[in-house]
Amino acid sequence: HQMGLEYMLCGTPPSGSKSLEGWKRTAEFFNGLGKQCRAAGFQFGYHNHNFEFRVYDGVVGYDQLLKSSDPDLVKMELDCFWITFAGKDPVDYLTRHPKRFVMLHIKDLKAGYKPTTGEFKGNPFTEVGNGVIHWKPIFEAARHASVKHYFVEQDMWDRPSLESARMSID
Repeated sequence: HQMGLEYMLCGTPPSGSKSLEGWKRTAEFFNGLGKQCRAAGFQFGYHNHNFEFRVYDGVVGYDQLLKSSDPDLVKMELDCFWITFAGKDPVDYLTRHPKRFVMLHIKDLKAGYKPTTGEFKGNPFTEVGNGVIHWKPIFEAARHASVKHYFVEQDMWDRPSLESARMSID
């Protein structure tokens, strides 16, 4: 691996990804990046947030990205918080696309937040185990999928960040 890299991740799609055609173009762009990464000795991947789950002409943008991108060239890091916050089920995606997801972002969603694929107010993030995400089925589905790496993360804190990280790891 070049420079010790195994994966090169993108966490934000091009600005033109706000339509079904835009997601198709993004998939082709990502396929090209995947080829370049493979030639350099590592794997391209994409990290979701909640906005990828907006519906365009009856199709979820993220579903179009999965359908239109090459599964060998474009792997996925599934952020369990964001997919849940968007109102979707991580287990469903891990089960339907077991070879696509090689990484999971593990962070929890506080109770009382309605699903959204847009902006939000307040701090919906909480330590793993303190929120509403059901982890056992996710970890079981990940075990049967291609998940190799798990990352505990929290975007915002209600307590000192290292204390929050320790709670999530525990």
